[in-house]
Amino acid sequence: MMDRTSHTFRNIILLNVLVYFVTMILGRDTFGVNINNNIAAFRYLGVNRHLVLNSHEYWRILTYGFAHGSLMHLGFNMYALYSLSGPIIRFANEKFALVVYFVSMIVAGIASVVLTNSLAVGASGAIYGFFGVILYYAYREYKIGNTQMIKSLMPVIVINLVITMMPGISMVGHGAGLITGFIIAWVYERKIKRRYLR
Repeated sequence: MMDRTSHTFRNIILLNVLVYFVTMILGRDTFGVNINNNIAAFRYLGVNRHLVLNSHEYWRILTYGFAHGSLMHLGFNMYALYSLSGPIIRFANEKFALVVYFVSMIVAGIASVVLTNSLAVGASGAIYGFFGVILYYAYREYKIGNTQMIKSLMPVIVINLVITMMPGISMVGHGAGLITGFIIAWVYERKIKRRYLR
């Protein structure tokens, strides 16, 4: 599954890393930097119902996807982004991958606002959009009798289902991102790609 990502996605990864360290510096207290609990990321960039609907801070639906609560959170997400963005670009193109990434991020943020009261940060919703695309292509291959892709994805699917069930993880955000990516891939295959290949 590992494939080289594009220059654009490397810049997105770099931006996520930069935002993490900036918010970590902003979150300094008398004991120094608290790497395991980056409160500033949640406070300044996180998304939840009160901040978006009551305070009208709608920009948080985008900024939350570039903030992370811990170094481990950042590391897992950026490794996943690096690993998955290359194959998604190869399935279609970079523009398609960017649409999946940002639309999935926004939909996951909106879902978190509408369906939960929790404060969320992280690129997981966007990354699960990539999982949705991969799941769509695996499903398409399965329908024509090729079960190899779905079999190879099973360990990844199980691991991510377990992660999604862990405390502090936004099940709603992950699910919304996954469904969004799947739908975008379906629309691309059925509508857009066919239109330009006639």
